[in-house]
Amino acid sequence: MGESVGRYLRRRRIAEAAQRLTEYEGRVLELAFDFQFESHESFTRAFKAELSMTPSEWRDGTGHRVALRRPECLTQENLNQRYMNIILTPIIEYRDPASFIGVEGSFISAMSEEANNMFIILKLWDEYMNRISEIPSWELGVSYGLAHDLEVHGRTRTHDDETLYLAASKVEQGSGVPTGMKNTILKNQNSW
Repeated sequence: MGESVGRYLRRRRIAEAAQRLTEYEGRVLELAFDFQFESHESFTRAFKAELSMTPSEWRDGTGHRVALRRPECLTQENLNQRYMNIILTPIIEYRDPASFIGVEGSFISAMSEEANNMFIILKLWDEYMNRISEIPSWELGVSYGLAHDLEVHGRTRTHDDETLYLAASKVEQGSGVPTGMKNTILKNQNSW
């Protein structure tokens, strides 16, 4: 699963609690106890760390609610399926230089305790999809999510696990960049 057992269990409990919270009319404290949290505060902290909003904001819809994807249940069948589809030989593809225009932001990777990638990336895709028609010569049905090292782009990290992300369309080089969007040109075949 790519994460510790404790983190996996906590994410499953939060996902189930968030699902129930959309229809739940009781007190948040009771829900916290139902999902094995010691207090309202510990539940709220874990919920906010996972979904970037409090349980109350989630229930009221005042936060940016993302589509909730339940963490996968581990069964022998899906572990076998996962194992059978793993390719252990790396595939290296060389690409021609390309230009991309889209919405950019930075996130903290999923491997960090302070991870905010799910919230930030979904927010970037929401903004990108709302503004895609502003991008010149974008290809219908084709979009790219590009993750970059900030330092490669001459920027300073504020966190060890910070990464730059661009939700984008591939465009012709020299295309005009709409206000508030970014243009990234990938020249080096090894950079993507």
